[in-house]
Amino acid sequence: MASVEIVLRSMKIYPYKSVAWKTDHMKVDPGGKLYQKDPLLGYRHYTGKFRIVLHNEEVKDSLVFYATHDSSTLRITKPPEGMTDVSASRQQIWFFGDSNTYGFSVSDSDTYPWVVQEMLPEYDVVNWAVSGYSNLQSLLQMQTALKEGKRAKVAVLAYASVH
Repeated sequence: MASVEIVLRSMKIYPYKSVAWKTDHMKVDPGGKLYQKDPLLGYRHYTGKFRIVLHNEEVKDSLVFYATHDSSTLRITKPPEGMTDVSASRQQIWFFGDSNTYGFSVSDSDTYPWVVQEMLPEYDVVNWAVSGYSNLQSLLQMQTALKEGKRAKVAVLAYASVH
């Protein structure tokens, strides 16, 4: 592997330099913050609807998206007016993950847990994902939910191989 690296660099081919949206260029309305401290998980979302603007100075552009977190601080998977307390008679599908599963940089209805909810309306889809979480936080979330008597028909752990 090191020999490949040497050859590529000698050919003036360097590792990819990201010019992606940096979170230090992030504006959150209202409140200026998306996360709060959590004694078990380290941090979790605030409850509410947020307008998030990511500004990229290199391309002088901004990306705007909206994220809504329910009373449990989880990303919603259906319109807020359609949100009701989860029925004991409806089975749940749980999604655990990081920013990809959470849907960082896309609005609520563009997250894939939302799309799954639309495709499977007979289930309650729950998006437990939080940007920056690893499989350790998912384990802790699942253990806590099970201790509280919550159950799912299916639990999906969606992480990149680096986790």
